[in-house]
Amino acid sequence: MDTLLKDNDHATREDGHPVTIRGGQAFLQRLLIRLRVRLGSFSPDPALGSELYRLPASMAGEERDRLALHYAQQALLPERVRVESASCRPIPGKVDALAIALSLRVGGRPFPLEVAI
Repeated sequence: MDTLLKDNDHATREDGHPVTIRGGQAFLQRLLIRLRVRLGSFSPDPALGSELYRLPASMAGEERDRLALHYAQQALLPERVRVESASCRPIPGKVDALAIALSLRVGGRPFPLEVAI
């Protein structure tokens, strides 16, 4: 069980209590946290996070995709998720921001995921 994160804070119900999540929703949130957090920036667990933030928006497509794949594989290794491919594209209107489409395999099943960095 975990608490739902929304807009960089804990989501709350109308009564002010945190919204709890479980199962697949909690798992998805853990994956997104591991991908979005800068590796080494969370002092209680410096191994949490990824190096996806280091991807240069100006790098060529296939080379950047290979590097994104490597960074995602490293970040998700503790979750025992297999990252099969990564594809990056710029986010219009946001300087140096990238959307990274990942093809994951979770428990033998394909699982698409997109994260903005």
